[in-house]
Amino acid sequence: MKHYNDFTNLFSLSKTLRFELRPVGKTEENIKNSNLISKDESRANDYQVVKKAIDKFHRLHIEEALSLVLFKDSDIDGFIEEFETLYFKKDKEEKDRKGVEDYQKHLREFIVSSLQGKESKKAGTAKKKQNSESLKKIK
Repeated sequence: MKHYNDFTNLFSLSKTLRFELRPVGKTEENIKNSNLISKDESRANDYQVVKKAIDKFHRLHIEEALSLVLFKDSDIDGFIEEFETLYFKKDKEEKDRKGVEDYQKHLREFIVSSLQGKESKKAGTAKKKQNSESLKKIK
């Protein structure tokens, strides 16, 4: 312990650091002349209103896009039931937690591939096969 005493109380401790920006020269005058502060406050208030509208639109868009994803496919339907069983299990072990993470990963992949919709019917069928194969790996 005596070795540590050489390292204590060597420097004064500053509990708070205070920094501030002060305009120098004509900067303060330019800020006042351009009403920069009032414009910024107005922009901040407008942002709060617009953010609510954008959030509502985004939520509606997500719900609409997810309504197009078909979760009633025979492969994915059983997969979701197994996920629910494991997810709502009361006393999860480490193996169960890992299983939930794997299910979540594969469900995300399924949703993303369904939402992309860029592939043709043939490619979509191949993707569907690939998804069902990856679902079987996890079971």
